[in-house]
Amino acid sequence: MKAEIKTITPEYAKELLKMNVGNRRLKTIKNSYVGQMLNGEWKENGEPIIIDVNGFIKDGQHRLHACIEANYSWDCPIISGVSPDVMDTIDTGANRSLQDVLQLNGYTDCAVLSSLARAICTYNSGKNAFSQISGISSGSYKKYFSNNKGLNYVNENKDDLIKLVRVITRVYVQSKIKVLNTKDLGLILYAISDYEIKEIHIDFLKHISGVIVNENSCTSWLYKKLLTAKLNKTPINNDWKFQAVIKAWNIFSDGDYAVNYLRVNKDEKQKINKV
Repeated sequence: MKAEIKTITPEYAKELLKMNVGNRRLKTIKNSYVGQMLNGEWKENGEPIIIDVNGFIKDGQHRLHACIEANYSWDCPIISGVSPDVMDTIDTGANRSLQDVLQLNGYTDCAVLSSLARAICTYNSGKNAFSQISGISSGSYKKYFSNNKGLNYVNENKDDLIKLVRVITRVYVQSKIKVLNTKDLGLILYAISDYEIKEIHIDFLKHISGVIVNENSCTSWLYKKLLTAKLNKTPINNDWKFQAVIKAWNIFSDGDYAVNYLRVNKDEKQKINKV
């Protein structure tokens, strides 16, 4: 075998890919690599491109395709001359998730923190917020949301996020039937408070989670709507759900009067009352 450091340019990547025979089909991870390269987040971590004795690529095709698509160059180890029958031993480990990265950086509550970082960044990018927090892809943003971006966001907003997690965890534990998960609650709290958390924001979460039930109110109507959907296992359109939550917040902050129905346009972004 031979090891050397080379600059992988789009032109060189094209040359290497001419021998990309018998490799697996491209996966969406390539799009994540493209996003990292375009956003200046790509790091030279020493992971090599592996080529066998016949010149066929054994590991690295996703990075090479991303290099071409992003028109990006980086220095990378090239390991050549390996045996042709090594594919069953390459990439057999699990990829590190943002949750793993946060844990390695000393954070606790990493599952909640990682999901919130992605959801809030998606929300701030103007993408579909509730589809994202409900685990549904939000366009290409989810593909391009790198572990590095998530770690940077958590580092920059550490104190605010920790306070937010404490609040939503407390509300979640107090709710008897979980009509909203911690990720839902976290993004809702962020959207209505922008990290300036007050008692009225916490009270709103308690009302729409069923911790506090105020009959003949907007929040009571919304909670019952969410509860019925959960008990009947009837999905609610995620865009409608988020807009309904925001409209309920606007009414709640004005007195939480009774409603028979919340009329919202799921494609129209609601203005959020700030208190």
